[in-house]
Amino acid sequence: MAREIKIDVTYSFTLGELSDRAGVSPDFILELVDLGVLEPTRKDKVLIFESRSLARLQRARRLQRDLDVNLPGIAMCLDLLDEIKQLRWEIDNLRRLHKSEFEE
Repeated sequence: MAREIKIDVTYSFTLGELSDRAGVSPDFILELVDLGVLEPTRKDKVLIFESRSLARLQRARRLQRDLDVNLPGIAMCLDLLDEIKQLRWEIDNLRRLHKSEFEE
């Protein structure tokens, strides 16, 4: 039987690379950094963004473009979406735990 091997591949981007990939200006990204929406690390004075920053940046851009949400609103929306995701995860875990208790 073949074993499934999971490989966690993560990419990182500089400010310029992230800007190019997302199709937004570096200034827009820096404003999101200032608001805490994106949290880069620094390596030799260069901002480094993990791959999940790209998805978060794209969501931020859609909120701005499609719903005309301002930057503080984007920060709040993304925080609430993260909280909803976490709560759904917790609910799913509680359901599994609850279900397994009744199966024993």
